[in-house]
Amino acid sequence: DLDGHQNIIKQAISNLNKMKIKIIAFVSGKEAYKYFHTHLDINLFILDIKVPDLSGDVLLRDIRASKYYYATPVVMLTSSSGLADKKRCEDFSAQHYIVKNGDFTVVSLAELQKILLDYYKIWLKGRGKNG
Repeated sequence: DLDGHQNIIKQAISNLNKMKIKIIAFVSGKEAYKYFHTHLDINLFILDIKVPDLSGDVLLRDIRASKYYYATPVVMLTSSSGLADKKRCEDFSAQHYIVKNGDFTVVSLAELQKILLDYYKIWLKGRGKNG
């Protein structure tokens, strides 16, 4: 159900925020688009293909066209298991494509948290800190 899905996302964000990983969530593609075009402090994108106003694969294309974010890691977290969607995201160099089940299972959450922690450790090493 939608409430359960939102609670799991909130819990994941809370867990990551406790580790000093800044998470900013948007409910529309247009909001995300405006933010990434006006802020230069994003270290990782997590996108869903099916968001209102502007799809995640279009956002991914724009991220890859950006002179600031063309090499920034992108994780696609989506309910779309369509091969065409996955191929399009691979063509625009999404590093990960996670298909969430209808209720966004604990397995999907664990996979996402592991990916995020791996990127966080890489980011810390790049800043000269041990993680």
